[in-house]
Amino acid sequence: MPIRAFCLAAIALLPFAVRAAEAAWPALPVRPDVTVGIVDYTSPSHNELIIPDTLEALRKNLEPEHVLVKRYSLSELASAIQKSEVDVFLASSGFCRTMVPFGASALATVASIENPDPNQNDGSAFVVRSDSSVRTLMDASGKRLGASSPTAFLGYLVGLGEVARQGGNPDRFFSETRFYGGGLGAGSILEALRRGEVDIGIFRQCWLEDHVRANPADRGLFRVVDPRPDSGRCLRSSNLYPTWTISTAPGIRPDTSKLVASAVLDMPPTRSGLYWSIATDFRQVDELYRTLRRGPYAYLREWSVKRFLAAFWPGIVIALMLVAGLAAHALRTEVLVKRRTAQLQEALRVQKNYQARARAANEKIRTMEKIGIVGELCSIFAHEIRQPLGAIALYAQGLRSLVRRGSASPEQLSLALDRIETQTQRASDIVERVRAYARSRSSRRESFLLNDAVSRAQANFEASSTLHPRISRTDTGRIAFTGDPLEMELVAYNLIKNAAEAVRSQSDAAVEILLSQNATHALLSVSDNGPALSREELELLADPGASFRSSKAEGLGLGLLIVKAIIEKNGGRLSYESSGSRGVTAWVFLPLEKAERGLGNASQDKELT
Repeated sequence: MPIRAFCLAAIALLPFAVRAAEAAWPALPVRPDVTVGIVDYTSPSHNELIIPDTLEALRKNLEPEHVLVKRYSLSELASAIQKSEVDVFLASSGFCRTMVPFGASALATVASIENPDPNQNDGSAFVVRSDSSVRTLMDASGKRLGASSPTAFLGYLVGLGEVARQGGNPDRFFSETRFYGGGLGAGSILEALRRGEVDIGIFRQCWLEDHVRANPADRGLFRVVDPRPDSGRCLRSSNLYPTWTISTAPGIRPDTSKLVASAVLDMPPTRSGLYWSIATDFRQVDELYRTLRRGPYAYLREWSVKRFLAAFWPGIVIALMLVAGLAAHALRTEVLVKRRTAQLQEALRVQKNYQARARAANEKIRTMEKIGIVGELCSIFAHEIRQPLGAIALYAQGLRSLVRRGSASPEQLSLALDRIETQTQRASDIVERVRAYARSRSSRRESFLLNDAVSRAQANFEASSTLHPRISRTDTGRIAFTGDPLEMELVAYNLIKNAAEAVRSQSDAAVEILLSQNATHALLSVSDNGPALSREELELLADPGASFRSSKAEGLGLGLLIVKAIIEKNGGRLSYESSGSRGVTAWVFLPLEKAERGLGNASQDKELT
């Protein structure tokens, strides 16, 4: 009896226990509906056969009553994604990339057994009538274009990208663009081509082949422009891009996203060989939008301070650095100017005094003042002593080479030593001449053959110079002259050297020497076949008061001043002549003493010393 009463009481209290349990345990959440948005694609499409299997796999994983399928145009789908009205959407890879800034994320991309690479498996084709004059894409410049919509990826943007890739301006390439909408709009584009309303149309790859297969009467009426040789059975005019991509919209629950991804990736291939894979490279899509300045890169069409700084920040930084450098330089210059004002004022005062003295002196004194007595001595010594020293070094090297080879004969040794001794004596004469100038002694005067002085100068030049022009010489007689033989040798040497320098770059470099005399003067001329000089340049050379400056990087311009000073000291004159398109001739006129006049025409067997 007690047991029976207990059981009856328990049965009576069971409803209350159930209600208490329901109150204690939270209710299981009700899964919300999953909305799948499908873009209104251009039909027929070889990818559309994967849609039924995909929806079936989603319903299987997400339960049939929780999957809602809606079709949208491109603009409607973009608005729905931004408003979180869809959870999963299926569209072209290009459209999916434009939704990334709004939180969309790609899950899988269609691939096929025929094209297993999901990164490159779809493109666009430019189509014209078979009788069209358009043979290449560039022939379509200025023509009328038919396309799906301004945001259609394969139906418009990929075609514009190909225009840009071939060097055209995608914004101005076509004279007119007419849009016929997605979905069945491709058929409208083909009809517009047939009627001549447009000259060229953009279609998704394989659309024309599928249309002709379904409509045999249109075979041969249309053709693809610039077909790629690797197109396969479906001709295309563009690069390949990832094709249809399934993506999740922002706001979808992570567990739902995981179920969607597993559902599509676990799907077996369809009967037509289509399946879902994972695209890993959308760079071509992004670069296309960047090139066209559309989608995520539409801001490139408008300038702003932020974009200006982003585009030109290296130049701005360099400009700021230049401004800072100029400011620092200005400050430094100001400090230096203040420090050196007194020095500059003193220098200006000295210069004015110098100019006053120069104007008061005669032409020769001005020239000597410009050079300076000490400067003249140093310059003559430095200018001339290196020639015999160079010849001595050259002979010594030749002698050393002969000794090293063991082939030196006594005659060769004697000849080399004689030449070394000759050049040593010449160096000694130069030193003695400089010492004579320093002691203000008048230069020695003796009677000698001018021919021999020129010969020594020519031999010294050929022995010591690195220049080797063809040198020809003409002597009309033996010319006796009274003066300093070393000075005349310096004159001839400098004129020959300057002529050789003038033809340094000539392939046919030549120097001509002429030595003759008339009733009152001895004449020495040195000519070259180098560039001709203008009248102004010749006047500059002939002006003894001009500030000479050598054309050689290591020269001081003192050679011609030395020549002028020696010639004028001996009562002669120096002039220059340039005739024709090539060459300059230096003329030296030296007065002869009465005892020397006519000796050049007389028979002389003994050399004058």
